Amino acid sequence: MSNGPTTKRIIFRDLPGITGIERQYLDLLDNRLRADEIAELQQAIDAKSVELFGITEEETDYWHLPMSIEAGSPDQWDKHFEFIEEGFEEENDFWDFFNIDVTDGEGMQLGCMYAFGRQLVCALKRLHPSAVLTFVEGERTDDQTQAAAEAWGRRLLRGDEAR
Repeated sequence: MSNGPTTKRIIFRDLPGITGIERQYLDLLDNRLRADEIAELQQAIDAKSVELFGITEEETDYWHLPMSIEAGSPDQWDKHFEFIEEGFEEENDFWDFFNIDVTDGEGMQLGCMYAFGRQLVCALKRLHPSAVLTFVEGERTDDQTQAAAEAWGRRLLRGDEAR
């Protein structure tokens, strides 16, 4: 059983449309997409992001946040996502805590997580008022989400102390 707030393991690659986006994303990384295909991929990512999370990656950028969010400085806001963008080991702990498998099924992280990670973090930690998890059954209360985020933070601190 997971330590996180969800009980059923979510396999990100099994969500509708993710496999196709992952395939195109890998083609992009291998420089196998034409300019028009790159534009189509970005549109597909944005559409899937809105479908799954209610927001696009651009909407997670500090300069695009709604005025209602008390994000502090751009650096303070981006600290929420450092573990994704810099590839810290804590990333796996974070996804595991929320019982989400973001791998390709063979142990490697999906490449498209670089396009979806920030939105997923916003939805899981309820950082953005429009961020949702459309693929999760049941709603968590704000108190449950806060408790989960605090527990994850304590785990990271314990891990940092052991290093």
